[in-house]
Amino acid sequence: MKQLCQVSLRSEDEETEDPKEADQQIEQAFVQVRAVMRREDDAGIWTKHNAEYGFARNLLGSRFIWLTLSLLGTAACALAWYLTGDNAAIATTVLDCLSLLCAFLGGWYLLPTLAKEAADRYAEGIWNSFLTIANKDQEDTNAYQADSQGDSK
Repeated sequence: MKQLCQVSLRSEDEETEDPKEADQQIEQAFVQVRAVMRREDDAGIWTKHNAEYGFARNLLGSRFIWLTLSLLGTAACALAWYLTGDNAAIATTVLDCLSLLCAFLGGWYLLPTLAKEAADRYAEGIWNSFLTIANKDQEDTNAYQADSQGDSK
């Protein structure tokens, strides 16, 4: 890692002593890894994982809007039912209550799990792709050095 990104990561003991500094170093390394990957493998599978993670993060961020709209819809339908006594308003109120329940359960129980899983897939995918490229570069360097030594004999 130090060779490729000029960032020296801490040992486990050092990370335990100062986790905040260790997190900053990991973040710096990840920024550089992402730059290398964009240059070396801009259409790799990690880009799909990044898009999936971004989508999940955006859904998670919009859960308040989802809940608010469901709440407003339920209130509007309940008011219509109260004012008119219409059976259609009862049905829409029940449906909006289900939407409200889905917004709450989905937004606060399902989406955080999905976003975390997408983040983990993205991180694993980009690191694995990076290590594959790093190993290939090292193999190419070793092959070049072996050829150079063979030419000089």
